[in-house]
Amino acid sequence: MALATRTLLRDEIRDELMDRIITGRIASGTSIRIADLATELDVSPTPTREALTQLEREGFVYTEPNRGFFVKPLNPREAREIYEVLSELEGMAVRIQGAISNEHHRELTRLNREIAKQRGDPMGRVLADSYWHRTLVEACSNTTLKDTMEQLRQRNTRYGYAWMQVSAKRSDPPKDHAAIADLLKEGAVDDAAELIKKHWRRSQRFIDEWGDAAANPTRSA
Repeated sequence: MALATRTLLRDEIRDELMDRIITGRIASGTSIRIADLATELDVSPTPTREALTQLEREGFVYTEPNRGFFVKPLNPREAREIYEVLSELEGMAVRIQGAISNEHHRELTRLNREIAKQRGDPMGRVLADSYWHRTLVEACSNTTLKDTMEQLRQRNTRYGYAWMQVSAKRSDPPKDHAAIADLLKEGAVDDAAELIKKHWRRSQRFIDEWGDAAANPTRSA
């Protein structure tokens, strides 16, 4: 029972830290002192260290010998790589999954409308978009593939939010999403997989824009 409680506490600390990192409340490169963080959160150092170790495995923090944990800096190259890998894995997942049911299609359509409602809320929009993609492949039978995509989506959320902070523009995923869902409902699985790849590649140009803005903050202001 004690172990289960500690594991639950570790996960809660991890979720809180990930939210702070994604939203920039803990800035890139920031040193995270376990003792200070544990005191702030009113928890013991052990689950705090475990949460940070988990975030290191997931790509949000890193360690330096004798110095401790640091927030991993945002990197345009990493962002592009995440987008490239997600485009391939999601295409693979829909091919394994196959055509979707009318009920699945209705749910994707409903979620797509929710994305459109989040234009004034960057984090809401990023999270709604991520949830749409998660729901898209929920019927895929390959759990290892879905777990891998989920880890990458969490890292991708950080980049999506960072981009929205430096640009007044917004990508328009609902249009692509609707077309992908329609193709899958019709059984045109290969066409849907190809459109997914194009969708992610189009999104990469916004990451390129974010990278340019991050490198030239004066020009993007």
